[in-house]
Amino acid sequence: MKPNKFLTWFIPSSSLLAVVLLFILSNLQIKKEKEKFLVGNAKTLALANRVLGTYTRNSGFYFSQKGKENTLSLLKVLSYEENVNCIVLSSSKNTLSYPPATYCKSLGHSQMISTKLKYSNDTVLKLFITNQTLQKIIKKIIIENTLGGALFLIVTQLGIVFFLMRKFRYDSNESSRQVRQLIMSSPHPTLLVDSTGKIILFSNSFKSLSKSINELLGSQSSINSKLYYFDILTKHSAERIRFAIKNSVGSNIDNIPLEGIQILLSKSGQKLLYTSLLLSKINYIDEMQYMLSFNDINNLVVQRELLGSALSKDYLTQAYSRQYLIEELADGKRDCSYALFLINIDSLKVVNNRYGHSVGDQLLCNFVEKLSTFNSSNNTMIRISGDEFILLVPSDNHQELSSLAKNLYLNSSFQFNMNVDNISTLQTFSFVAIQLNILDQLSKHISLADTALSQSKKTGKNKYLVVSSQITTQSNDSEDYITLESIENAYISQEIMLYLQPVFDSKGKTIEGFEALSRWESRTNKFISPPLFLDSLYRLSMLDDCVVDHFELIKTLFVRLNKNISGWISLNINQYDLSDELFPRLLDLHQYLLMHYNRQIVFEISETTLKGTENSSETIDKISILKSSGALIALDDFGVLSSNFLSLSKLSVDIVKLDKFLVSNIENNLKNQYILKSLGNLSDSLGFSLVAEGVETAETASYLVDAGISLHQGFYYAKALPIQTINLQYENTKNDFNEMNRKATSNEFP
Repeated sequence: MKPNKFLTWFIPSSSLLAVVLLFILSNLQIKKEKEKFLVGNAKTLALANRVLGTYTRNSGFYFSQKGKENTLSLLKVLSYEENVNCIVLSSSKNTLSYPPATYCKSLGHSQMISTKLKYSNDTVLKLFITNQTLQKIIKKIIIENTLGGALFLIVTQLGIVFFLMRKFRYDSNESSRQVRQLIMSSPHPTLLVDSTGKIILFSNSFKSLSKSINELLGSQSSINSKLYYFDILTKHSAERIRFAIKNSVGSNIDNIPLEGIQILLSKSGQKLLYTSLLLSKINYIDEMQYMLSFNDINNLVVQRELLGSALSKDYLTQAYSRQYLIEELADGKRDCSYALFLINIDSLKVVNNRYGHSVGDQLLCNFVEKLSTFNSSNNTMIRISGDEFILLVPSDNHQELSSLAKNLYLNSSFQFNMNVDNISTLQTFSFVAIQLNILDQLSKHISLADTALSQSKKTGKNKYLVVSSQITTQSNDSEDYITLESIENAYISQEIMLYLQPVFDSKGKTIEGFEALSRWESRTNKFISPPLFLDSLYRLSMLDDCVVDHFELIKTLFVRLNKNISGWISLNINQYDLSDELFPRLLDLHQYLLMHYNRQIVFEISETTLKGTENSSETIDKISILKSSGALIALDDFGVLSSNFLSLSKLSVDIVKLDKFLVSNIENNLKNQYILKSLGNLSDSLGFSLVAEGVETAETASYLVDAGISLHQGFYYAKALPIQTINLQYENTKNDFNEMNRKATSNEFP
């Protein structure tokens, strides 16, 4: 606490305390004097107690006339004390007073004190004194105590003030010396300022920075002129420091961010130094001061700018990087609308494999160089992966987007001259165009374009699509493509549902089970091919804020299916279901189905899914967990890829589903007949069942039965059917195989 603040508190507080103490002491003394004079004095009381007490005890002053006279004479002697106005001696038997009792009674307004005699059982001595006499004594006591106490208080306060001033002067000098030494010895430019921003001290290291700062601060280390710290700081930096100082009393100043301060070393406004700032509070002299220490970070800023520049550019093609896209063109940072082109270079992998990666790198550089001049110099070329790029061209509307897309497609092939044996080839690329407005969500539009590009690549190379948020059309093909929004809308309106395709036992003439297959029937009764929407459907199911959930489709299937229909239900699982995000939900779904529906569940996993997962060993572990939970495991599409037998060696499967490639026209394909025969022997040895998919003719079905493969699935028996159709046919046929087979082969199924 500063001296002036301490004295402002100490003097009135100590005075008040002294008054209280004087009041208490005076009252104690008055009480004592009052007692003293009421009883005559201490000697009178002692004499009365000793003489009267002994005398009355021995002779009994109330027994005889002589005794009363002697006692009264003694009272008369005692009453000669100038302060005593009346004295009364009384007991239960008698009462004596001097002056007479009538006089004593007239002194009712006087002060009275009584005491029992020391050597008597019930004799009481009463002494009276007038109020006037007592008030004189009290007044005298108060005057003496007040004068003495005031003198003592003044002397004490002066002594304490003198002592504290000397101590504060020493502490202030020591504090000033330490602060000055701290600031002057700092290796960084340091200022000491007050709460108004006025500079009190500064370190000499400022002078070494610039002549301009020397002119501002002058030659003295103690500033007399009114120079403020915001005279040498940028406006933004000064405001941040002012805010920190203003709030330092009520908040923790260490939590206020003050990095990135720029020192302004001249009044011209030129920024000469980047610094980081340390702001500290100091109890200095009469008020709070603040020490601002600036650490030169020019080299760090330069390195950061170089690193930022390196990260914002692709090292090979010098196109902008994905980081630049995220940081500089993020939502809220774009200052105009763009035509966004998501571009994929056709056959880059073929070039790398055939001619080497150096030639592939050359192709990438030539591609970026060609597109960097497309339409205008305002283009932004961004490389987001190995062979995928984003081209941003300023565009205001969808019509302009379509025009730009057509022009880009006209330039979507270029002559590529390889530095390998003077080989020249015509290189092409495919792309998707979408309008990206200022307020649009960048990630959503890139995802939409990526889905459309994947669909486009399935139809061939050198294609392009123009996409909007509502509809996606292919420019060089009449077939429509699907947007994520349309999939979401179809899910909500229940256009996307699970159908069931029966698996027949041709020997036992029964239906063994069903495979659940996704179907999309639009409101125009047009069926949309599953490859066009299934991958997007699964990806949408992984989004927390999306209503699409293919697990709910499975629950809906079981709710609607007649519980009396026998047979297992097989469900296709994909790489998304086996991801860390969805796999726990898959396990929960299986437990839910076991709990509520008395039906065996089969999980089908294809060879393509196994190959597409990042960690095959982890995938195999997850499949083993599904099997241990009570599900059957089926290996789907057996015969499509070359590693099928390797999958059989890794997985413990219950069913192997033979692909249509092996089954179709088996009766006329000798090689496939040998393969099926070997698989039959293998299934007996390993204990799994064989299901033939794609059975479309009676001849194929007959041959398979003769070969020992009796479980069939295909259009010869039935296509994938809606749940209501399955329920209706069950009611009509009661699961009769012959009747259902007759309806299937005669196309009576809807």
